[in-house]
Amino acid sequence: MPVAISIPLDPPPPPQPPRKRWTRAECSALEATGVWDCKNLELIDGELIDRMGKKQPHNYAVSCIVRWLVGVFAAPSQLLLVGDVLV
Repeated sequence: MPVAISIPLDPPPPPQPPRKRWTRAECSALEATGVWDCKNLELIDGELIDRMGKKQPHNYAVSCIVRWLVGVFAAPSQLLLVGDVLV
């Protein structure tokens, strides 16, 4: 038996505007103008990603963990360069 729906349906949300896909040339041109000074941006697949910088506590923690891993899994005389940290 057919049943009528008495609950009003919400209208669909408005469509999102298309996102800007950046090219390397566009990023280089804007970087040359100084628009992005003091910004740590990375271009990944046409999207600009704001990267947080690594601070000293982060580097110290990575260094400690990698030294421990080298001590457990490798010869103690080996040194590795992991990112910005020499261990």
